[in-house]
Amino acid sequence: MHIVAVKSPGGSWRPFLGHEQLQVSDLIVVSGSPMRLEQFSQQQSF
Repeated sequence: MHIVAVKSPGGSWRPFLGHEQLQVSDLIVVSGSPMRLEQFSQQQSF
């Protein structure tokens, strides 16, 4: 499972390159299914 895209509040979707800081309020797409960052953090530790 990996992050493929990220969206900041009020921003637009952008590809996730793997090295940028994510905010808890960001929306992410993980292998095709959108979820909030806090949901992802509960499933997988970085």
